[in-house]
Amino acid sequence: MPTSQVFFWAADKHGCAYYRCELPARVLSDAGTKTAVVRTLLMTHVDQDTTVVGQRVMAPGPSEYWRTTVRRGAGRLVYEMDDDIWAIPPDNPGSRVWAQREVQTDVEKNLTVADAVTVTTEALADRVSQFNQNVHIIPNAVPEWLLSWERPQRDRFTIGWGGSATHKGDWVGWDRYLLRWLQRHPDIDLHLMGDTTVADAPNTVTTGWTTGVETYLKKIDFDVLFVPLAHNTFNQSKSPIKALEAMALGIPVAAADRGPYRHLIEHQKTGLLVDEPHQLGKALDTMLDPTERDRYARNARTVVWPFHTITARLNDWRTALLGGS
Repeated sequence: MPTSQVFFWAADKHGCAYYRCELPARVLSDAGTKTAVVRTLLMTHVDQDTTVVGQRVMAPGPSEYWRTTVRRGAGRLVYEMDDDIWAIPPDNPGSRVWAQREVQTDVEKNLTVADAVTVTTEALADRVSQFNQNVHIIPNAVPEWLLSWERPQRDRFTIGWGGSATHKGDWVGWDRYLLRWLQRHPDIDLHLMGDTTVADAPNTVTTGWTTGVETYLKKIDFDVLFVPLAHNTFNQSKSPIKALEAMALGIPVAAADRGPYRHLIEHQKTGLLVDEPHQLGKALDTMLDPTERDRYARNARTVVWPFHTITARLNDWRTALLGGS
């Protein structure tokens, strides 16, 4: 049934919670819906006029709470997930939990009792639809302020990347060719943000884990973003949010021609897609031309605005969470 307030039960304080809980809560609140984002869900303020969005609820205790107490008390349950936990690679740190069959079974039950499910991609929607037919595909989107933010500038030309240890497997194969290219260009830096162990290259500048997504976004100072990605089933359900962040900031993107980036970037118009690691050097050579970089950046921003901002997704979130279908 339709509801008028939304509680987001966030799984963490990092990027997933920012893009799937905090930003939707913010845009819904601006549009007049009462919202709250919590890490611990108490039923004190939850009633039949409330939608509870459970982000990646999977541990035994929270799962039982979701299927009983929350199910009885809330007017609408929406299960939110943005990763294919059934296909997580063994080299991903999350596999220690997500790959456990008991955990997957709990997630399947949690999906089944929900009134609706929100996901980021069509591939992930296909996966979860076997447990719940009411699936809403709401792609990740960036905040509008990012389009006007003037990023800090470095003295030296910089190739950059940011992410967590969960992406270490994405670098396999690509790191070797990036190293070779950087060795040929000693005047260029590699800036790694977040997990700084993903690549071992000369002239590497590191910025450790930054608390708060918006703080991280304001620190990005790359001239070019490089996004490697392994070719596997798990990554077919990933979001191209790294590229969207850079595109909003006016940073040209060279990305692996895989899943999410293949669908976002128009090759040689809004960025570059790289088929295989051995072709990376040629792509980065192209990015050394300032005219080409500026062209990619201008074209990419016309894709981000108006299609990939959080305001553009307001109606999608409102329909999924407030009982439009």
